[in-house]
Amino acid sequence: MSEVADAHGWTVAVTDSEGGGARFEFRGVARPNRPTAES
Repeated sequence: MSEVADAHGWTVAVTDSEGGGARFEFRGVARPNRPTAES
């Protein structure tokens, strides 16, 4: 995971999920614009 994040200039952290298991948190990732109900 860290190699992929590094290749894209992101950071990644692994934490515990609220529901159990692992949660992968990627930072620095650009999110696409989501259409709104009005568009």
